[in-house]
Amino acid sequence: MGCSRRRTASKPCLSSSQRPRISSSPIWLRPYLSIQFKSQFPLFPWASFLICGTILGFWFTKASEEKKDALRMKWFGILAVAGIVLSIGAEFMPVTIYPDHNFWRASPEFFFVRLGCVVLALAGLWRIEQWRHSSSSSLISLFGQESLLVYVVHLLIVYGYDYEFSFVRKFGPTLGYAQCIGLFAALTVGMYLLAFVWHRLKKWNMRVAYAVEVCVLGGIVGAFILQ
Repeated sequence: MGCSRRRTASKPCLSSSQRPRISSSPIWLRPYLSIQFKSQFPLFPWASFLICGTILGFWFTKASEEKKDALRMKWFGILAVAGIVLSIGAEFMPVTIYPDHNFWRASPEFFFVRLGCVVLALAGLWRIEQWRHSSSSSLISLFGQESLLVYVVHLLIVYGYDYEFSFVRKFGPTLGYAQCIGLFAALTVGMYLLAFVWHRLKKWNMRVAYAVEVCVLGGIVGAFILQ
């Protein structure tokens, strides 16, 4: 069987007998290893983003303590651009060591392209904060402080297959550029308002915020059990 990657059908690939047999693994483990079992974010490669974020966060914190954060961010940007260029270049090589795969969903090259884009965004947002001396209520600072809440809620809104209000259920998995930009803008505004209200609530009264958190988590667990 030829490779399924775009414009790389002539690249040699591993035979089917050499590929790992995901279907033979326990059913509870399969979604963590492959998107074939209705897993939007399997363990590989998504755990790599978490690991890279941890490493970059450690390096940045250490650089900040040594007053070298500006130099470190400069190097982050340089390495990000280099990673993107090398990854795109590797995709056009006539030979690959990987088995047949989809470039946009399971490609090692695309992983480094996405990682490079995230690191470039990180360096750019840091530069904006330094330039504007952003307050704690600014878009960047607020999203940074309430990142866990925004991360979880936005995933439910975009990919919540079991929720009627999710983007996937309402608009389908494929959209045009104009639709994506519009939904992105609406989601950004909504997540900012959510983060702002939650941040203010915690500042006003932590006991009330804690009660709200317990009620919401209890409702989610209850709904999961009952359904």
